[in-house]
Amino acid sequence: MYHVVSTLDASSSGYAEVKFKPQKPDGSFLPGYPVKEGGFYEFSSKLVVRRALVALTIQWLDKDGAGLGTDDVVVITSPVNGSEGGGSDTSVSKWDQVGGVAQAPAGARYAMPFIRLRETLHTSSAHLYVFQPMFAETASLDDALSPFSPGGTTLIDGGNIIADSLTVTKAMMAEAAIGRVEMEDCLLYTSD
Repeated sequence: MYHVVSTLDASSSGYAEVKFKPQKPDGSFLPGYPVKEGGFYEFSSKLVVRRALVALTIQWLDKDGAGLGTDDVVVITSPVNGSEGGGSDTSVSKWDQVGGVAQAPAGARYAMPFIRLRETLHTSSAHLYVFQPMFAETASLDDALSPFSPGGTTLIDGGNIIADSLTVTKAMMAEAAIGRVEMEDCLLYTSD
């Protein structure tokens, strides 16, 4: 869970945000998650918002990581003494999932979703709690939000494929380094 706090009052300027990017094995980060131009992508999270204006936004990036624009998939405002999506004394399992769907523009190769606490709506601090953020491909702008699923991550970087799991019908490999193999009802052929 992420907790973003702004100690600025409503008369101040600035913002606080949480950005999501996939990490490569060497510890560096990709510019964003790989996307297909024209594809549909949902971004959602369970949130608590107190005394703040908050947006879930997708920034679209080209092949070099340069910005192509952004889409706010949802903007949340909360009353001064209320909360959106639950409260700090509410079980996270009861928080509402909020979010939306956007279409990747022409030239998009990456998407960097982020949650931004844009503005404090009170004379004191604003709070944003983020739980189970999810960025996923979907079929259309009209699709309902998918339930949260941690799923697996597959990262193709140069000549490497990094995955939590991999299902392959047929593969031709010159070399493979495998930590563990489980096989059921299959034949394995090797040749020199």
